[in-house]
Amino acid sequence: MDKRAGLVVVGALMIAAAYCLPPAFDEVYYWTWASAPGWTYYDHPPGVAWAIAAARVVFGDGLLALRVVGLGGAAVVAVASVASARRLADDPRDASYLALLTLAGSMMFVIGYLPATPDVVQGAVLALATHALIRSRTSRVAAVVAAALFVGGIVVKHSSALVLIGVAATLVMRRPRVFNSPWPWLGAALGAALLVPWWLADTEGSTAFQAARVFSAAKVRGVVGVPLTVGAMLLTLGVPFTVAFFALPMRRLSVVESALTAGAWCLVLACAVAAWLGTGEINWVMPALVVALPVAVARLSAKRRRLYVVVTAVTAAVWAAGLLHIVTPYLPLEPAKDRTLRSAGFDVIAAEAEALARTHGADTLVARRYQIASMMRFWTADRLAVYELGTSRESQYDRWPRPPLRAGDRAVVVLPTQRLPDGLTPIGPATRVEQTRAGRALGTYVLTPVVVSAEFTRQ
Repeated sequence: MDKRAGLVVVGALMIAAAYCLPPAFDEVYYWTWASAPGWTYYDHPPGVAWAIAAARVVFGDGLLALRVVGLGGAAVVAVASVASARRLADDPRDASYLALLTLAGSMMFVIGYLPATPDVVQGAVLALATHALIRSRTSRVAAVVAAALFVGGIVVKHSSALVLIGVAATLVMRRPRVFNSPWPWLGAALGAALLVPWWLADTEGSTAFQAARVFSAAKVRGVVGVPLTVGAMLLTLGVPFTVAFFALPMRRLSVVESALTAGAWCLVLACAVAAWLGTGEINWVMPALVVALPVAVARLSAKRRRLYVVVTAVTAAVWAAGLLHIVTPYLPLEPAKDRTLRSAGFDVIAAEAEALARTHGADTLVARRYQIASMMRFWTADRLAVYELGTSRESQYDRWPRPPLRAGDRAVVVLPTQRLPDGLTPIGPATRVEQTRAGRALGTYVLTPVVVSAEFTRQ
């Protein structure tokens, strides 16, 4: 069997898994952002909302639009990475295979890029920027595009700024010939034209949120943050790529290769600092793979290639088994610990809540957390207003005006418990709806029709 057949299998499983994967809490939250496109949001820059809004225009308001963003972004990363690796490597055909195999061996790419989140949009932008930078050696247009994407891409996710710092600093120090032309500066100006309006609008938004998240940790981990960062790379990016990345000979790289590697290193070091301070998530290191993959593949020695292929293929097989579990759950995992199941079953819960609302003449659904409120909005396609009570963790819903709940209004409360907030009085029996997928019980939600009293206040 051709060695590339395995890559075809992984690609087919990704498509099947995207079809079977329930919409995740995060991506329906960003779906609600896309319902009100703007320059700033609470958690992240607006790029993911713009991407989902564009997909909704073409593919509608359902799951297809979300999966087009996820799979479309993954496809862009794959195609751009292959094209970049072919331009840097001595053997373009072998480089194509190694690039795709490396992606197949990355958990973050194979599984993490299925939902429509800032990560997959960021990956697509950085992969295109990487390819444009490689082509900038012979193309003025590519120089403009590379600069525009590296600068403007920050509106997708803040960590793109770290990649930009490493890339730009290297180019300034080594000053390639194209740097003496106006083209990269024109591209940077175009990127800034997108970046500045967001920055001006974001004075109390996502930048402040992310800064507080990183620098206001309750517990500092200290030096243990370094191995945690390496561990995150080994798990999400793959062991072979991580080893190849750390082994890259910086002094023997070309200017463009050095710039891309420096961008990846800047990101990795920042992740280590965040882990040192007691914060950080494993997905934060993914841009290091996107921008450094072509360099790592091109610089992989013939001596190490065989071991690289074998280990990466084994890793890819593990993630393929994970994709198969998403298609048809078979692994003996507790439902509460199975991250592929947590958001399943809300289509049924939303349908029951909407039917109960019609029965009792209610026009509002009430939920406690922003994730559940977003699920209700997504599965009812905003046919009903959704009032999010909120928790101690602030979200975009705390920034949006809430729909009014006046004395005498009727609503349906959607909570995992029958206990109601003060000021909401039942007007009918509560309905229990099981959250299930593939016959597996995941939890229970209680739907209660209520009338609002004059004493109701958000808690």
